[in-house]
Amino acid sequence: MKKVLFLLLSMILSFSVFAQTDSLKALYVNDFADIIDIPKSENKLLEYAQSHGFNYLIIYNITKIHRNRFPINNKMTDDPFANFIRKAKTEYGIIRISVVGEQATSFDPVLQYNLNHIDNEDELVDGFNIEFEFWNSRLTKPEGYYCKTYLEKRGYPCGRAAALYFYMEQLRILRTVASEFNIKLESYVGNVTKEEMQKLIQYLNTIHVHYYRKDTKNIAKYKSNRLEAIIDGNSKVEVFPIFSARDKHMKPWLQEHDIDEVMPVFLEMLESNKSLNPVIKNIKGHTWYRYSDMPE
Repeated sequence: MKKVLFLLLSMILSFSVFAQTDSLKALYVNDFADIIDIPKSENKLLEYAQSHGFNYLIIYNITKIHRNRFPINNKMTDDPFANFIRKAKTEYGIIRISVVGEQATSFDPVLQYNLNHIDNEDELVDGFNIEFEFWNSRLTKPEGYYCKTYLEKRGYPCGRAAALYFYMEQLRILRTVASEFNIKLESYVGNVTKEEMQKLIQYLNTIHVHYYRKDTKNIAKYKSNRLEAIIDGNSKVEVFPIFSARDKHMKPWLQEHDIDEVMPVFLEMLESNKSLNPVIKNIKGHTWYRYSDMPE
């Protein structure tokens, strides 16, 4: 009973803030290569999304699916992908579907897919979400995945500066494509500096900013310099805070709380903080990471 009352109170307190957002609720879908074209798995995902109020899916494994399952850029072979998107949008209330890639060329098959289905809006991918953690030293150091896969092959030194340069190159390429074909350019943002944030928001339509905490205590104040960059630049970029249900983040907390308790607390904290309050107009919803870790 106390839990229900808390939820109702949180919703009432944050109603005025939510009214300023489009209230999109996004879910990162990992291991999608093991879900697509398997009706039972697809329906389980979509039923979970629908029953928990998710109306925005961010999908991993697109390159893996294209290479190992079926070509996405060929209308003779892309039926499983088209069918899933159409089903999600027409039967399960999904408003937006984005796909994740690490570099600009990752999205080439999806762009061709969209062109092949341009006459059916219910089958289109809505966003390209580039995920490249240039701030992650484990990935950018010598022998790190980004260093070996992307930087060294281009003659770049390993490290954060070169990784940021590569990331910005990808954004510039994708910005042109996204603008021309009415696709939202998105990115996941983690431990970035205010100066780095100021650079990347010049290119992005949407940013998913991580708030990977173990509970809601001071959650909106976490690495607030990222939001300050948006406020200072009067950016119109869409902002989605990401909350994580993984073991090292909120999974233990979620054993006693509901996922829908987090966003009202987050917004209430922003509303009460004069220096961060202006960013509320940029917030269009929130995101959960990730499907396989979400509580039932």
